[in-house]
Amino acid sequence: MAGKDTISISFKIADGDNGLKTLILDADGLRKVMAANVEEAKKLEEKVFSLAATATVLNSVSSAIGQIASTLQSLTSESESFNKAMRAANTMAGKDSDGFKHLKGEVADLAKQIPIARDELANGLYQTISNGVPEDNWIEFLNTSARSAVGGIADVNKVVGVTATIIKNYGLEWSAHGQ
Repeated sequence: MAGKDTISISFKIADGDNGLKTLILDADGLRKVMAANVEEAKKLEEKVFSLAATATVLNSVSSAIGQIASTLQSLTSESESFNKAMRAANTMAGKDSDGFKHLKGEVADLAKQIPIARDELANGLYQTISNGVPEDNWIEFLNTSARSAVGGIADVNKVVGVTATIIKNYGLEWSAHGQ
C-alpha cells in the first residue's frame, strides 16, 4: 500500500532478451515525462505569480482612481455650490459678466481670510444685498458680519439680517456696522 507521498509503479518483465531493455526505455521515458511536467508546473507557477502581481497593481490603480474621482467630485460639488450661491446673489446685485466675476473674486478672497465656506459667504452676500446695504458697502458689511458670525459661532445670514435691521431701525450709517 502506497502512502500519501509515495508513487507505486509495478513492472512486469516479459520473458525474452529485450525485456530488460524495454524496462530501461520505459523508465527513461517516464523520467522525461515527469521532468517535462515539473518544467510545465514551474512555468504555470511563474504565470500565476505574474497574474497575481498584475492583479495587485490593477487593484491599487483602481483604488487610486477611485480616490481621485472622489476628491474631484468633492471639489466640483463645492465649486458648483459656490457658483450657484453667487448666481443667486447676482440676481439681487444685477451685475454684468465682468462685474459678476469681480464680485465673485471678492467673496472668494474673503473666504481665504475668514474661516467660512465660500458658498456660505455667497449666501451672506445675497442677504446683504437683499437687506438694502448700499453697493459700496457690500463686501465690507459681509466681511464684518462674517467675522462676527465666526466669533459668535452664529450663522452669517442671521448676523447679516440682525445687523442690517439694527442699522435701519436706528437710522445709522451703513459704514457704522463695524463699530
